[in-house]
Amino acid sequence: MNLRHRGTQTASGQPSRVFGAALSAAVLLVGRSSPSPAPSAAEAPTTVSARTTSATPSASSTPSPAETAQPLTFTVECDGTEPDDYHEFWSLTKELDLSLCEDVDNNGGEPTAMQEAAWKRAGYDQLDEDDDFGDEDEPDITDVGALYSLCAEVEGYYTKKNNALSAEQAKEAAAMLMVCPDFPKAKQVRANLGYSTKVDREIRDGVRFFDGTYRVVKQIKPGTYFIPKTADDCYWERLDRKGNILANNLIHEGTRVEVRIWPSDYSFHAEGCGEWRRP
Repeated sequence: MNLRHRGTQTASGQPSRVFGAALSAAVLLVGRSSPSPAPSAAEAPTTVSARTTSATPSASSTPSPAETAQPLTFTVECDGTEPDDYHEFWSLTKELDLSLCEDVDNNGGEPTAMQEAAWKRAGYDQLDEDDDFGDEDEPDITDVGALYSLCAEVEGYYTKKNNALSAEQAKEAAAMLMVCPDFPKAKQVRANLGYSTKVDREIRDGVRFFDGTYRVVKQIKPGTYFIPKTADDCYWERLDRKGNILANNLIHEGTRVEVRIWPSDYSFHAEGCGEWRRP
């Protein structure tokens, strides 16, 4: 039944005026005394949702692990001194012996991309075989601490002028410069790396060699050679195919030792002389 048309009717079917008036008054009173309607279901969640969103931090405001992680750090010791930062050694060349330093403590942290790249560049990611016991040390990323100790060695081995580095040493020196590109003697280290490349090429070409026995033409080229240091019990000999000595000499002490190797020589032998190279 439609509520709009509910009420008491007369016999004629028309609503009573008195009852109608009373009903109107009652409706008016009810309208005035009734409380305001409650917010609709569509309106209420809007306010609550807004408050909830404002109280919850957004995902972008939460630091990522990469932003909060600290890199590997090490304590480096030189000449009995352990500053907080290896850079401090660079201003202490007159007070300390900075020719040999070591990383004495791993202070923790997570390796950065640079540290891992330097670790690999130095060859530290390869198995290290112990010559004495035949054991193999597993690669350890914390070995990168050795590069930080090299960064403190302002007077270290890699800073010596015209220092020919071995292949392994060249890897380590290059990795060191990845860790400390602002190293005070970085220019000299790079010069030594270039010089080492030149030395390696001359060794491959047979025009630079060390103590030992070499086949002439096949292993070393004929020509004049000298040793670039003071001789101390340096012995050399030129041999023919039968092993007979063509010429030899023993220099107990000398400022310059020089020898000419002929194409007709079968081999050349030297001991106690060190490096031979062309003038």
